[in-house]
Parts: sequence; structure tokens; C-alpha cells
Amino acid sequence: MINHLKNFLDGVSNVLALWPDEDYVRPQRGDCLTDYDYLRTDMGQVAKDMRKALKKQKHGQTDDRKSA
Repeated sequence: MINHLKNFLDGVSNVLALWPDEDYVRPQRGDCLTDYDYLRTDMGQVAKDMRKALKKQKHGQTDDRKSA
């Protein structure tokens, strides 16, 4: 019974981050703008990569099935 209680409390603490693990970083004030900048940069890289992939793609004919 004690193990069940410990597991339950451990799960609740992970969800609520009351006693965060060492790898959990609590956000600081002003991190929202920094996060926004990082996300904007990441999305720019994704869009650039997608554009590059689309330029390489050769489009085929829409009706390329052979008739029987």
C-alpha cells in the first residue's frame, strides 16, 4: 500500500511540477519572447527545407495509368 501511495504522489508531483526533477527547467520571466524568437527561427528553417525539397520534386502526369 505504501508503494502505491509513493507512486501516486510521484506522479502527481510530475504533473504539477511541485518537486521538479533535475532535468526540469522552470521558465523565467521574459522567456516567452526568447521562445518566440527560437520558434520563429525554427519555422524559418523548416520552411526553407520544405521549399528546397519541393524544388527537387518532379511532378508526374496525373493520368499515368496504362489502359488494359
